[in-house]
Amino acid sequence: MRLRGGPGFGAALHLARLALGAPPSVLRRGGPATAVGLAAVRSPDTAVLVREHDSMTGRELDAAVAATAEVLAQRWPGGGRVAVTGDGGIAFVVVLAAGAVAGLDVVAVGPRGEAPDGVERVDAWEVLSRGGFDTPPLRGRSSTGGTVGLLSSGTTGVPTVTRRGRVGVRGMLQLADADRRLRMPEGPVLVLAPPDHGHGLSMVLAGLVRGRTVVLASGMRPDEQREAAARHRVRTVSGVPAQLARLDDSAYEGVELIVSGSSILSAARRTRLESSGARVLDCYGSTESGTVAIEGRPLAGVTIRMDASHRILITSPLGGRTRDPGDLGHVEHGRLVVTGRTGGLVDSGGELLSPERIADELRRVPGVVAARVVAEDDDLLGSRLAATVTVADPAIDAAALERELTARLGKASVPRSLVVSRE
Repeated sequence: MRLRGGPGFGAALHLARLALGAPPSVLRRGGPATAVGLAAVRSPDTAVLVREHDSMTGRELDAAVAATAEVLAQRWPGGGRVAVTGDGGIAFVVVLAAGAVAGLDVVAVGPRGEAPDGVERVDAWEVLSRGGFDTPPLRGRSSTGGTVGLLSSGTTGVPTVTRRGRVGVRGMLQLADADRRLRMPEGPVLVLAPPDHGHGLSMVLAGLVRGRTVVLASGMRPDEQREAAARHRVRTVSGVPAQLARLDDSAYEGVELIVSGSSILSAARRTRLESSGARVLDCYGSTESGTVAIEGRPLAGVTIRMDASHRILITSPLGGRTRDPGDLGHVEHGRLVVTGRTGGLVDSGGELLSPERIADELRRVPGVVAARVVAEDDDLLGSRLAATVTVADPAIDAAALERELTARLGKASVPRSLVVSRE
C-alpha cells in the first residue's frame, strides 16, 4: 500500500506568500537561521522567544545569532563539529542557529549532554554570555556547510546524528505544506517538547517563521507550563501526547490549535484534547525525514508505503533516500494509521525504548545474575518499563543500577519500576 503527497502546487503558492517581503539574503541563509531572519522581519520589536521571565524580540534574536556566530567562528575558524548542551532555553536556540551560520556542524544534545564520542561539548549559556549582543552583524559569511544535527533515540544501537543543513526546493515545499496545513493562529505558541527533539525544534522554527511569540516550556513542571500558558495567553500548544496529557483542562482555555507529534495519539486522548474546543492535529515523522504527514495525509513530495509486514517506509525531500523509522501501520480511508513499533520497541512518553536492550545492559553490570524488563500499560505515558533484577553483590541496589543505565543508555532508559532481589 502506498500514499503519496500532492505535487506541491498549493505548497509552492504558500511558500511564495511566506517569503513575501523577506530580503533574499534572509531566505538564502538556510536552516534555523532563515527562521530567525523571518522572525526579525515580521516581529522586530515583539518578543519571539520567551523562557520563564527572559525574552528576546525578533531584532534582538537576529543580532544575538549574528554576534554568537562571530564568537563561534573565531573559536573554530576552520569549521568543526560541536555538541551544544543547555536547558532548552533561549540561549540554546541562539547557539544552534549561530553554529550553522558560522559554518559549524552543531549537534543539539540539550540538557542530557549525550554527545557523540570525540565531539567537543559547549554550554549554550556560556557561549552566549561570552559573546554579548553588540557585535556588528555578519558581513559576507555564509551558512554553507553549517548544519544542525539531532540525535536519534538510539533504541537499536548507538544514537546517530541526523544533520539538517540547507534545504533544497523540494524540501522547502515539504516544510511549506506543513505550515499551510497547520494554519497556526495568531498569538503565542507554547512548545512543550525540547528544541533538541525533532518535534520541539520543528515547532519552534514554525513559530519563528510566522513571527509568533514562542514560549519554550520544556523541562518545566505541568503547573509552571499551565501558568505560562495563561500568562502569555497562548493560542497554540504543541508537544508529544504524554506532555499534552500532563496539562489539565484549564491550560487549554483560549487555545485554538493543539499539535501532537512523535508518538501515537490515542483516540481517548484525542477526544479529551478536542473537548477543549481546539483544533487537534496529529503529526507523523521522524528525526531523519522531518514531519511527513499531518492527520495521516502525506505532505508535498512525500511517499509513504507499507511492506508485506506492515512496516512503514518513508521517502521525503528532507530525508533523501527511503527511510525505515521502525513503525508499523496501515492505510484507512486514504490516511496513514500508525499502530506500533517494530523490533519489540516501546513508546514511553515519546521516548522509544528497547526492553530487551535495557535488560542486556543490566545483565552486563558486574554482580548482576539475572534481569528482566517488561512493558506495562500506562494511561499517561502509553507504556512504562518495569525491571526485576537479581544480584549476587549485596552492595548493588536500585540506585546503583539506575546510575549504570543512565551512563550507558541515558536517563530515559531507566525503568519506572526497578526491583532488586538477592540471589
